[in-house]
Amino acid sequence: MKGYAGPIASEPTPADGATDVPRDVILAWNPGPYAKTRDVYLGTDPSVMASATRVQPMGVLVSRDQTATSYRPSVLLDFNRTYYWRVDEVNGLPDLTIHPGQVWSFTTEPYAYPIRPISVTASSTSTPSMGPEKTIDGSGLDAQDGHGTSSSTMWLSKSGDWPAWIMYEFDRPYKLYQMWVWNQNQGMEPFMGYGARDVVVEVSVDGMGWTTIDGVPEFAQGTGKVGYKHNTEVDMKGQVARYVRLTVTRSWGGRQQAGLSEVRFFYVPLQAFAPEPADGATDVAIDGQLYWRPGREAVGAELYLGSTREEVASQSVAAIIPPENRYPMEALGLEYGRTYYWKVNQLGPQAALWEGQTWSFTTIGYKTIDDFETYDDRCRRIFFAWVDGAGHSGSLECKVDPSSGNGTGSTVGNFQPPFAEQLITHSGQQSMPLGYDNTRSPYYSETVREFDTPQSWTKGGLDSLTIFLQGVPAAFLEPSAGQIIMNGAGANIGGFTDEFRFVYKSLAGNGSIVARVEGVGLTHPAAKAAVMIRQTLDPTSTYAMVVVTPASGIGLEWRSETGQNAQAVTQTGLTAPYWVSLTRQGDAFTARVSTDGVNWVPVSADPAASTVTIKMGTNVYIGLAVTSRVAGRACGARFSQVSTSGLISGSWQIADIGAVAQIQGNQPEPFYVGLRDASGVVKVVNHPDPVVIATGLWEQWDIPLSAFSQAGLDLGHVKAIILGVGNHVSPISGGTGTIYIDDIQLTRRGQ
Repeated sequence: MKGYAGPIASEPTPADGATDVPRDVILAWNPGPYAKTRDVYLGTDPSVMASATRVQPMGVLVSRDQTATSYRPSVLLDFNRTYYWRVDEVNGLPDLTIHPGQVWSFTTEPYAYPIRPISVTASSTSTPSMGPEKTIDGSGLDAQDGHGTSSSTMWLSKSGDWPAWIMYEFDRPYKLYQMWVWNQNQGMEPFMGYGARDVVVEVSVDGMGWTTIDGVPEFAQGTGKVGYKHNTEVDMKGQVARYVRLTVTRSWGGRQQAGLSEVRFFYVPLQAFAPEPADGATDVAIDGQLYWRPGREAVGAELYLGSTREEVASQSVAAIIPPENRYPMEALGLEYGRTYYWKVNQLGPQAALWEGQTWSFTTIGYKTIDDFETYDDRCRRIFFAWVDGAGHSGSLECKVDPSSGNGTGSTVGNFQPPFAEQLITHSGQQSMPLGYDNTRSPYYSETVREFDTPQSWTKGGLDSLTIFLQGVPAAFLEPSAGQIIMNGAGANIGGFTDEFRFVYKSLAGNGSIVARVEGVGLTHPAAKAAVMIRQTLDPTSTYAMVVVTPASGIGLEWRSETGQNAQAVTQTGLTAPYWVSLTRQGDAFTARVSTDGVNWVPVSADPAASTVTIKMGTNVYIGLAVTSRVAGRACGARFSQVSTSGLISGSWQIADIGAVAQIQGNQPEPFYVGLRDASGVVKVVNHPDPVVIATGLWEQWDIPLSAFSQAGLDLGHVKAIILGVGNHVSPISGGTGTIYIDDIQLTRRGQ
C-alpha cells in the first residue's frame, strides 16, 4: 500500500534523480488526498523551479489547473539534459489552497550509447599480462573513469613489430558515433613514450573491405599518473561498421612499439530499442501500451505482433503503422495469460529500413477487481468502499457521506486502525476482515462493493471469478470419515514442555496412524500439524510425531524422556499437501512420508534417523496435533485420509495440552458471492464446500463466469459484487465469526 505523504504530490515518475529518461517522457505522480486540480512546472533551472508561482510563473508553469495526474510535454526534450519539475496540488472549493510540491529532477537520454566489443585482437603483445583485451575490460579504471598506472591493465605491442595494430569486433554492425581513448599510461610514460601518437582508424562491415576515417586527431599522450582521464575523442563520422582497426604509425617515444590503456566506443541507435514491456517481461497488463525508443533517424515505423516468434520475425503477420512510438494494447485485442512476440522496423530517410529485433512478453493471467492494497485509515477506509451491515459515519474532511449500511449482520474492517487486515494476507500487505453475526435477523451477513461505473468482464478471454478467503479455523470438525479440520494455539510442541491442541484416540500396544496433511496455516513459518503418539496428556510427556510445517519442512520430532528437551530431524523444502505416517513397534517409532500415499520413504535422508527408540507403556494416545507457535492465534490444519491401525478404542477426543487458551473458531456456514448488473439483475453462487469458512487456510474459489451469465446477468455491465455468509435465500439462525478476503480477480481457467 502506498504510504500517506500529506497533501502534496508524491512518488514521481520518473523517479527523482533518474537518468537515461526518454525525451518523450510522460511525467506522473501520486496525488495528495484533497486536491481537485494541480499546477505543473517544468524547466532546466533548479532555482527558478523552486521559486516560480502562479503569480510569477517565470516561464516554467507548463500546465495550470489540470485534473490529470500526469503531464506530457508538448515538445521533445533535449538530449542529455537535466530537467527540474514540480507539481502543486490545488484544493477544491471553497479554500483553493495551493500545496507547493517538492522539486524533482531527471536527466534525459544521451544521443549516443556506449557499446562494448565482443572481441579484440592485436598484431602482437609485449607480455601475456598486457594483451589487447585489457583495452575493453575496464581494468585500471576507477569509479570516475580515471585510469591507473599498472602495466597489467594496458595493452602494449611487441618491440619491433611495426606498424602495430589492434582490431575490435562488435556483435553486429552499428552506426558509430565516437571513440574515446585512454593512451598508454605506465608511470614511465612521459619518458618512454609508449603511447600511440599517429593512428590510422579504419572500419568495416564484413572485415574485408575497409574505409578510412578522415580527420583523426593526434592521440594525446597519457599522463603517467593515477586518475588519468581519456584525452582523445575520435569522430567516427556515423560510419556503419562491425569492425574497427587502429594502426599505429608513430608512438610518442618514436620507437617501434606502442600501446593503449582503454578504448570506448559509442553508437547512434538506428533500430528501435528499449522496449516496454521489456523483452521477456511477464505479468504484463493488457490495458497498457507498447512503447519503444525510436532510432535517431527514424521518420516512421512498422509494428508487427503475433503469437509465435517465427511469424513476427518473418513478418508473416500484418504490419501496423503506428502514428508515434507507442501503441495502445487495447487496440490489439490481447488476451490474459498469453505470450506475444513483437518487433518494430524503423523507417528512415531515403527509403532506409532498419529491421528490429523480435521481443516477447507474457500478459498477466488475471484482472484485479480488488486486492485491498489501496485502502488506508484516512480517506480510503475499507468500509467506505465495502458497505457492511452497520454502515459508517462518513468523513467531512474526506467528503465521504455517512452510510446506514445494508442491515445485515456483517462488519467490514477492524474496529481500530489499521482498518484493513495487515497480518493475515494472501498476498501483498492487506486483506479485508469480514465479521459475521447470523444470530439475529436477517440471519445472514453480507458486504457489497458498488463500482462507480459498470465494469466489463467480457474481454481478454477471462472466464472465471477467483476469490481467496480464509476463515478463523474451527476447533474440531469431522465433515466425513477420515476428513478432519482443527485448530491449535500455543508456543510450540517441543523443548521441555508443549502447548497445542490434540485430537486423539487410545492405542494399546503396537499401531500406526496415517494422514494426508492438506494444509497448515501460516501463523508462523514453523507452525505444526502432525500425526502423534503420546504417553500421556501432560505437557512434558514423551511423544513421537511426524510434523508438517508451512515453511520449515517436514520432520520427525520426539521427546524420549519425560520433561527432557525434545529432538528433531527435518527435511527442509517440503510443504503440504503431503502424506505422513508414524508406526509404533515396541519401543521403536518410525516416521515415513509420501507424495501420493502409495510410495513411502523414510522422513530423513538417513533412513536410520527415521526411527527413534522411546520407552512408553502399553497404553498410549494416538492422533493429530496442531500448534500455531504464536500465543493467541489459532493455526488451522486440514487432514484427509486419516486412518489408524492396531488396537484402537474410543471416538475422537479433544485435549488442550499446556497452559494456553485455545480458540473455538468459526462454525461452518455457507459462503456466497453475488453479482448485480447495471439493470438490477442479481445472481448469487454458493461455495460448494460447506466448511470453507472454518479451515483456517487460504482457500481459492474459482467461479465460472457462465454461472452468472447463464442466469441472465450482463457481464458487460457489472455494477456491484456481493460477499456473504449464511443462507441468502432461506435464512436461518447461525453463528458468529470472522473471515478474511483477498485478491478478487478475473482469471482464465479454461486455457
